[in-house]
Amino acid sequence: MAELIELAQSMLAHMRANVHDYRGTLVKHERIGGKLGEETRMEFKIRNPLASRTTGLSVYLKFSEPRSARGREVIWVDGRDDSQLIAHEGGFLNLLRVQLAPNSSLAMLGNKYPITEVGMLRLAEKLIEKIDRGVDLSQCLIETREQQMVGDRPCRLIQVTQPQSVPGADFYIAQVFLDTQRQIPLRYAAFLWPERPGEPPPLEEEYTYLDVELNVGLSDSDFDPDNPSYNYP
Repeated sequence: MAELIELAQSMLAHMRANVHDYRGTLVKHERIGGKLGEETRMEFKIRNPLASRTTGLSVYLKFSEPRSARGREVIWVDGRDDSQLIAHEGGFLNLLRVQLAPNSSLAMLGNKYPITEVGMLRLAEKLIEKIDRGVDLSQCLIETREQQMVGDRPCRLIQVTQPQSVPGADFYIAQVFLDTQRQIPLRYAAFLWPERPGEPPPLEEEYTYLDVELNVGLSDSDFDPDNPSYNYP
């Protein structure tokens, strides 16, 4: 148990010190209001906060799935534009750009968490928060498995199982896939307790980072809606 906490803290410290920005593809699958939604796939660019910049976390997303969201682009930069996101829809609906508070009802439509929670750094922080706040590790089964693949990256799987549903417990099984070479989390999945014995545990949420490139030198233009390579109206 102590090793698990130490590993999570070490991963977070490494990312804060060494991962300045990254890009790739994010695949997410979330249960919202008790209903498992469609799988969502998006291209992302993320720049982590640095003391040398006046802006904080910077995010660019371009959706490819589901079809209803294809072509949507979203930019959010903490500390800029009153910390509102700037978005537009794709296809025939690409008529105007809109600014929204990240936690507004429209921005949250079809999302379990606001855009402010996106990224591998925040994922590592949330794992530590979850352990500190709501998980009694003495009552959990903790397993590790080596040579588990996420995309083309070999990872170590750390799986935490809570046999009993007790107050404060929000998952039955939680899985973290850690790219051991780069010390970054590439996949997180959480499952709920089965309704009946013998049934597979239902998926609660899943986030997979694919084709991740680290420290590619993202600039302000990567988070500018007027970037000519983007499709903002």
